[in-house]
Amino acid sequence: MLTVADTKPKPPHSFLLGNVAAITRAKNSLPPKAHAQLTMLKLQREYDLPGIFYLDLYPLSNPLLIVSDPSVSSQLSQADKFVPPSALMDSIGLLIGRHSIFTSSGKEWRRLRLMFSSGFSLTRVTTLVPQLVDDMLVFQKLLAARAKTGHVFRMNDMTTYLSHDWQDHDGRELSITNRAECDCKHVSYCSHLDVVCHQ
Repeated sequence: MLTVADTKPKPPHSFLLGNVAAITRAKNSLPPKAHAQLTMLKLQREYDLPGIFYLDLYPLSNPLLIVSDPSVSSQLSQADKFVPPSALMDSIGLLIGRHSIFTSSGKEWRRLRLMFSSGFSLTRVTTLVPQLVDDMLVFQKLLAARAKTGHVFRMNDMTTYLSHDWQDHDGRELSITNRAECDCKHVSYCSHLDVVCHQ
């Protein structure tokens, strides 16, 4: 638990509720179902917080360290000796396992990272550029079609499926182009896709 007198960068703090009230106000000022990252961005801008700041979630949870500074993020994600905190293991570890690239460290982390490295090498990514450009053109058309309706919509599903396409160009069964034309009732993972189908 952080204290009111604590000098660590954070939004306005309450002894009884930590930063929960500030987080709630920021979340309520955004559209419904807005991504949680927008709440963090709103807090950072509203209280002029630096690229690394704390959120005290007492009495609901442990404090969080929010990192938006690219250099700090790079240091945390690439540090060989970074040991994931127990809170991460207790939460994310339960969902994805304790032996993943996100929850491991040291030799195990280096071994797992090596498995992923070839898929993201400059040589491999360069060969995919023409297909990536085609996918982006389709994505732009889907966004334009949604924008013309004048309704607020969630981009999270659309961008998630686009990034899945990019990560799996060799073995994918359904590209974003096909998803734009699919019959969503008959394709299991397209049935939840928030894109324009048969329009």
